[in-house]
Amino acid sequence: RIHGLPVGEDPDLVRPRRDVQPDFDAVLIVGSPPYIPAELAKFVEQNKPDENAILDAVAVRTQTMLDEVWNKSAPPALRDKLQALGRDWVDAKRANPRAAALRHFMLVARRHEDAAAWLRGNPLTYFDALHAMWEFGRWQRTLYPLLLSRHFRIGVFGHDWSSVGMQGSAKWVDYAEQAAVYARGRVARNTNQCNDEEGVSHKAFQIAASGAACLHIERAGLAELFTLGREIEAFQTFEEARDKLANLVSDTARRTDVASAGLSRFRRDHTWARRLERMLELTAQDQADASGIRTVEAKSVCAS
Repeated sequence: RIHGLPVGEDPDLVRPRRDVQPDFDAVLIVGSPPYIPAELAKFVEQNKPDENAILDAVAVRTQTMLDEVWNKSAPPALRDKLQALGRDWVDAKRANPRAAALRHFMLVARRHEDAAAWLRGNPLTYFDALHAMWEFGRWQRTLYPLLLSRHFRIGVFGHDWSSVGMQGSAKWVDYAEQAAVYARGRVARNTNQCNDEEGVSHKAFQIAASGAACLHIERAGLAELFTLGREIEAFQTFEEARDKLANLVSDTARRTDVASAGLSRFRRDHTWARRLERMLELTAQDQADASGIRTVEAKSVCAS
């Protein structure tokens, strides 16, 4: 019996900073450097990049990276089979990039049993392959802020992004400083680190706890944690991010409403105290279920 819970946040550690005034339209806290592989460099200069074309380029790059993984780590006799698995894996991910690479692997593995069995037995190679598959989400973390910076004043904090012309600060943002950084933007924007395109990191809760209006990339699971359009704004494409950010920046009342609703939802449902309560509820339920099973088994034994 295993249960997965979202992360949470401490309302005493991360709380609104009303003494800080915004000097950016949107701010991001990003702990990693900008990442623009050569295959995607041309899209940075385009006013309205075609995201399907971006994903096509990402698919080619990912396939090349997977082939490098097989050539480096796999026995020669299995490389052809692994390459075939890799091609189907990339095609599946390209067709549905918002679903986790693991989900696609579980389906593709049925058609490539020998290659999949070898990968399961060699987890380090599997994780190298998974790292390549994360290219499908990795590009968003840099390209979206760069494209938005043509229309808005964007601040990036936590790493040096001056190489791509972004303002902000390279200084690492400690927990005690997070709310003050988010307060420097009219909106706080977040794109999850690539991960596996599903689930939500700490950032959504930290932004809500800071009392900032959050514009978050839409991920599977986000709508279960916040009411989209009321407690948090979400986007799937650059154009949607641009339009929603423009609305939040220009409409003070709307921005305030989203920030207030997000803060209220956080304090009600997403503190560490609430997570602990839920852990204890689940533990008690598991114990009750297990006790019930043992009681039925004991009665069966007595009856026999």
